[in-house]
Amino acid sequence: RAEVNAKATEQLEALRAELAAERSERVARDEAAAAAKQAELEAERDANATKLEEMRTTQAANLAALRQKVDTHVSAADERVAELDAALQAARTAAHVKEDEMRSE
Repeated sequence: RAEVNAKATEQLEALRAELAAERSERVARDEAAAAAKQAELEAERDANATKLEEMRTTQAANLAALRQKVDTHVSAADERVAELDAALQAARTAAHVKEDEMRSE
């Protein structure tokens, strides 16, 4: 009977050791899978951050180009207004001169 108990205890210990080894392997696989997933997510996050930075740079360049275009159009409009003001002033002056000539006749 003691021999049967010893054999059963030995088998039980062997099964416990086998289960512990399987559990350790499973934990190691799960940890490796989790680490791989984390690395994948970090790489995706870095790629998205790079893409976002590129978009911001492009947006800033587009905004600068748009501002330059607006400034150019505003400057051209200011010049045209100045030309029209000068023409209007010249026309008024000419009208006053003509009016003065007609009065003196």
